[in-house]
Amino acid sequence: MVVGAEGFEPQAAKVRILLGHEAALRFVLKPGVRREEITVTASVGAVDSHTIPVHTHVNGTEIHGLPINQRSFLDFALLDAGLQRDTLRVHAVAVTSGFNVMGQRPRTNSVQLDGADLNDETTGGVRGSVPMESVQEFQVLTSGYQAEYGRASGGVVNVITKAGGNSFHGSLFAFLRHRSLDATNAFSPVADPPYTRTQYGASLGGPLQKDRTFLFAGFEQLRRQESGFSRIGANAAALGLTAQQ
Repeated sequence: MVVGAEGFEPQAAKVRILLGHEAALRFVLKPGVRREEITVTASVGAVDSHTIPVHTHVNGTEIHGLPINQRSFLDFALLDAGLQRDTLRVHAVAVTSGFNVMGQRPRTNSVQLDGADLNDETTGGVRGSVPMESVQEFQVLTSGYQAEYGRASGGVVNVITKAGGNSFHGSLFAFLRHRSLDATNAFSPVADPPYTRTQYGASLGGPLQKDRTFLFAGFEQLRRQESGFSRIGANAAALGLTAQQ
């Protein structure tokens, strides 16, 4: 950003705005005797003098650099010390948000995607999700957030998706877990239980009209084939076990 006026020296400042933050800049123009350039760099974790929410910010570098199981980007919210994983993620037939915020129930959280509501009004769970490759950044507000969010006594997850740019870019990935690469579970009732899990996807972003219109698309799918049955006592004879009278 550059501010100038006739007869005065221009002043320049460079500021990085994080999701959910505000920045205030003060410029003082001096008579045009010499030229000075001022560069201001904001870093993550700086003091926010305008808002006082307790929050955790997760950027794209952390999303794509940290290991995670099943590629659910919401699991990165657990980086916040005030969050715990919901051990009863499925209550009856309804899925919850998956984590407790500051001791609150998992159904009291609110998830927003690009400013749109992503909550199931009936169960309090998350109505849908997006591929991890499509997430640019997100923040978790645990307390002290503004009234504009509302409808949550727990936490608020504010998600921003990626947008295309003036150059085409994309990604392609695939993960495989197969029975031939795993040891047999000691409690399995069969000698060679089936197990195959594949997870694959792709993303692509680019311009439709340079400097004006962009697109970004992402796809991800998880397929599982495994046995979840147990026959208690079926192999007792094979293990040398006999029933006691």
